[in-house]
Amino acid sequence: MEDRGYLDEIFCSIQGEGIYLGYRQVFIRTGGCGSRCLYCDTRRAAERREQFTLHTGDEKELLDNPVEPAEAVLAALRLSRICRGVHSVSITGGEPLEQSRFVLEMARALREEKLPVYLETNGLHAGILGEIKPFLDIVSLDIKQPAICGLGSDIFSHYRSVLSRILPVKVFCKIVLCDRFEPAEFEESVAVISRVSRSIPLVIQPASAGVDKQSYQVPDTDSLMDCYSVASRYLDDVRIIPQCHKILGIK
Repeated sequence: MEDRGYLDEIFCSIQGEGIYLGYRQVFIRTGGCGSRCLYCDTRRAAERREQFTLHTGDEKELLDNPVEPAEAVLAALRLSRICRGVHSVSITGGEPLEQSRFVLEMARALREEKLPVYLETNGLHAGILGEIKPFLDIVSLDIKQPAICGLGSDIFSHYRSVLSRILPVKVFCKIVLCDRFEPAEFEESVAVISRVSRSIPLVIQPASAGVDKQSYQVPDTDSLMDCYSVASRYLDDVRIIPQCHKILGIK
């Protein structure tokens, strides 16, 4: 069936990035991503595999792909009952919107179960975003930088369109930076956000160390502070937040 999809894993943990940092979530990590960012820390999830992992406490279950949306939602519900204080279900990746029909049906089912849906996406495959939007509570939009993600400069007009389509759903933007970023591209990114709304929060996220030391380095503090100053000219809510789950040593 068209709406069956590929998963990498389902687990419960603490949100380690962005403005919802520290909230407990059930994570549905989809499998497959066409982007090849230098700093990617979930490279296993870039591929579609024959099986995915369901983490239940100290236990792991290997289940077959592709999977029905209802089966994925049942697993998320199971974890939401095991883990106390779950804030929302994060549909992440990989890149979820590369399997948009699958995500649509999962989001619809989660809404029926009254579980808030948090979508993390790079927005590059937003064809049916309008259909998915009614079932979303929060969107984390990862704005990719052309120099470090192999994209063309026309991506900026695309992101302006995507942001306009997401609103009025709660949305924040995230820009991950390593030492190979281009300051002009960063400024154009924040200008694009401001053209939609100055009030959209922006998280500047330094890439974590240790993913691929041959390809990039962590940006230095001066560069991050320069980016903060630039972004603050365009936007009202700018924050520098690293990947805290890496610091804590959790998933």
